[in-house]
Amino acid sequence: MKLHEFLAITLSLVQFPIVASTLDYKLDFGVIIHNDNGEPIGFEKTSTIPIDYKGKSSLYGLVVTSPEDQQFSLNSVHVFPHSENEIDDIKLMGKPMLIQKRGAILLRTDLSDIPGNYKMEVYIDNKLHQTISYELVTNTHLSRL
Repeated sequence: MKLHEFLAITLSLVQFPIVASTLDYKLDFGVIIHNDNGEPIGFEKTSTIPIDYKGKSSLYGLVVTSPEDQQFSLNSVHVFPHSENEIDDIKLMGKPMLIQKRGAILLRTDLSDIPGNYKMEVYIDNKLHQTISYELVTNTHLSRL
């Protein structure tokens, strides 16, 4: 391979990530609001998630929207607080998804969940895009729940 061919290939590889990183994805994190029949009727942006609301678990998570009508990969790593007997936080990898325009990572609380501070590392196209910190609580005063 000649030097000018090598430089042309190198420059094209260097330019691709710069173009890809200029996209501004919209991330909304919160809880799904349900009516009295248990049907989802809305979404409230919040970082405080009730473990138990009126005797039922909460559905919460992240909605990611691409600024353009394009396909992207979405993945997550969930970081759980460690117990007194553990030194490190527990990490669990989510299932990778191929998304067109808008996608979601949804989780459901369990009555056995431990209140505390949690994190969700959000990966778009296999690159860490943002880390979201949230809290699971036993009591909350969400405005529309």
